[in-house]
Amino acid sequence: MRSWVISFGSRIINWFFPGQGRRIAYKVALAFITRLRAVFKRRGIVQGTAVIWPRPGHVVTEPFEWIRPSEGQILVENDFTVVSSGTERAMFRGLPNTQVYYPSYPGYSGAGKVVDIGSKKSKYEIGDRVAGPMPHASLATVNEYEVFPIPDNVSSEVASFNQLAIIALQGLRKVQPLLGKSIAVVGQGIIGQLVTHFAYLSGAYRIVAIARSADKFRFSRESGATETITAESASTQIEKLNLDIVIEATGHSSAIAQSMNYVKPEGKTVLLGSPRGLTEIDLAGLMSEKSIEIIGAHIRNIHESESSNNSWDYRREGEAFFSLIASGNLQVEHLISERLNPAEAAWFFKRLARLNGKEKLATLFDWNKLSRNQRFKSRSLFSLPHELGTRNQLFIQNIDPRPEYCWNLHPDK
Repeated sequence: MRSWVISFGSRIINWFFPGQGRRIAYKVALAFITRLRAVFKRRGIVQGTAVIWPRPGHVVTEPFEWIRPSEGQILVENDFTVVSSGTERAMFRGLPNTQVYYPSYPGYSGAGKVVDIGSKKSKYEIGDRVAGPMPHASLATVNEYEVFPIPDNVSSEVASFNQLAIIALQGLRKVQPLLGKSIAVVGQGIIGQLVTHFAYLSGAYRIVAIARSADKFRFSRESGATETITAESASTQIEKLNLDIVIEATGHSSAIAQSMNYVKPEGKTVLLGSPRGLTEIDLAGLMSEKSIEIIGAHIRNIHESESSNNSWDYRREGEAFFSLIASGNLQVEHLISERLNPAEAAWFFKRLARLNGKEKLATLFDWNKLSRNQRFKSRSLFSLPHELGTRNQLFIQNIDPRPEYCWNLHPDK
């Protein structure tokens, strides 16, 4: 029904605003639906700014409306959200095993402060700092059980890594204990770096960081790697590796197949990355000759409650991360490569799509770089949707190297 309304409305609007019909019709329909939901829930509306993928290959940073939280929810004003480079690059490019519905709202890890609560029974108060599964937006309405209070001695920048740390922890948890064992971590992106650090903290005596290039090995050594080796070199030194455990954190088909060869007989391989396409593996040889164990560790399968000693639930993993950070045993500051104004999101994602594994480590969107009204303001149920994108003409003219088609949802008039 909504698609039919948008299609019909866009044709009419195109008569008055050529080329803008579908976008404006969608905004009007979304504003109308948001107001209906707000009336039904008896809640108000607030406006902030969000990074949005309106359709494949296109990015905008523009105003967006949220309904104020219901019971059991809180409204968080984000300070920082961290980009999960591998996952978000795959989703932006539409690679295999990515389910993206447009318009899409990327991002899933951030930190900020509570600006509204759904009920007086909430365990959080306005002003509390929290971290959780936040999208790349200045505001996020989230369930209370999904977020974690941030310790006083932990910065919001560091806290924004919370969801990525949970992914790394739950994958490594499946092969505990690690004390005195040898381990390889294939892939040295953010997740791989965190796995390397957690393996070091868990007592692994030999930690081999494997990546396609040596660009990130200096970070790997800071994270606790005792050896670093490129994937090309590793393929010629398989017998020398002979490891107890291999954590595959890239999801690339070739890396998955090759990682099986690094593990010694009766060893374990954990598939932590999301596979991108089909992977051909000689299972007969691996099972009969090496008898290795292959373990899936996707975050979707994390338990809401503990089911075994080697499988912690979501909250316990998150609490472990903040405990390690607060105690000073875990450091992630060295993984932060850049802090961007959210208005630069289109340029960033276009660059990310082209780099193909050579991306920087952790990129943070700093929502404090927006004005107060861009970050958070109340809206009336009777107010019209705004067409106030955050396109910065000075930014584009002076330092933006991307072609004009990156902005084709906001064509020059």
